[in-house]
Amino acid sequence: NGMFKEYNVSVLALNMSTMGASHIKPYKECIPENIPLIDIHIIVGRLKSLFLSRLCRMQLLKTTQETLKDKTFCLSLPKPGLFGNMGAWNRYGAYIYLIDDVGRARWRASGPPDEGDLENFERAIEHLQK
Repeated sequence: NGMFKEYNVSVLALNMSTMGASHIKPYKECIPENIPLIDIHIIVGRLKSLFLSRLCRMQLLKTTQETLKDKTFCLSLPKPGLFGNMGAWNRYGAYIYLIDDVGRARWRASGPPDEGDLENFERAIEHLQK
């Protein structure tokens, strides 16, 4: 929880696949500069992770903004169900969370947003910044 104390709100992006990551890109593009983004890319399965984790990180760093490179990383998980408590059941999806200053997820979305979803996201950020 200590990592969130510095900010009223942080954004956590949980990417299970490249396709899913493209779905939440509009959310990531409207995050204000003063809000930290924790961008996690998950590789599920031991064999996949053995071969892909280093390649994944290298590819991510090619496409990541310079200011975010030290906050972008890949995780290897043996089973996708480990994220069930976060409501991240789709192993091919991506999720975006707003995390409050004590580390609680206060807002969650998955899949491509429509205009109303982005407005709700921005409103939730404003609310949590107060």
